[in-house]
Amino acid sequence: MNFLLLTALCVTGTVYDDFFQQGNTAYQENRVDDAIVAYEQLVTAGVREAPVFYNLGTAYFHAGNRGYALLNFERALDTAPGYGPALRGIEAIAAVSDDLSALPPGFRSPWKGNTAPSRWGLRGLALVLWWSVWGILAVVLWWPPTMARYRLVLSVGFTLVVLALVLTLARAPDSAMVVAEELPVRYGPDTRDVIRDVLHAGDRVVLETSSRGWTRIETGSGQRGWVESAHLENVALPFPN
Repeated sequence: MNFLLLTALCVTGTVYDDFFQQGNTAYQENRVDDAIVAYEQLVTAGVREAPVFYNLGTAYFHAGNRGYALLNFERALDTAPGYGPALRGIEAIAAVSDDLSALPPGFRSPWKGNTAPSRWGLRGLALVLWWSVWGILAVVLWWPPTMARYRLVLSVGFTLVVLALVLTLARAPDSAMVVAEELPVRYGPDTRDVIRDVLHAGDRVVLETSSRGWTRIETGSGQRGWVESAHLENVALPFPN
């Protein structure tokens, strides 16, 4: 697996560039733990760049942590869909893993969680449609139309309300990665419930609902059940404002 060495990173401020170069240098000198610390500092500071996630995933892979390696490769793809180095990194892990699960439906959908399309696309369009409805109502109040126009305005207004509600509520389930070595999937949200499956580090799931430290998930094989939320990491991270 090739490591992505960049001489410059498109982020704001020399501090970010310094951390990135520190991570690159540490990795080249086989100090992968130090490289991980440097790249994680960037992520904590709000950097959402595919090369950072890719390098972080590569460092985790060489540290022997499959779960966090795949997590960061998927975060690179979440930030830049189709990002080649991350796809090749996932293929390299799959080639040496016998138990890597398939992708659940909608796992890489751009319309989920805190991804840029979800945040600015769906919600922005829903807001435009919502204010359009109020604009139509204002026109009706200030300029009473004829019966034919009244029906037309009501039809358009009703359509816009429905579209606004659909776009506000409709999004794909959030995607997450299992980061524990083994994670039991249970029939209910309790450690006393029967185990129906066992997931492993790097298994990818979609999230359905959460309750008191438990999350109901769906796996790539279509299995549904409850797991302890502490052993999952969301793929989508919020973009800085």
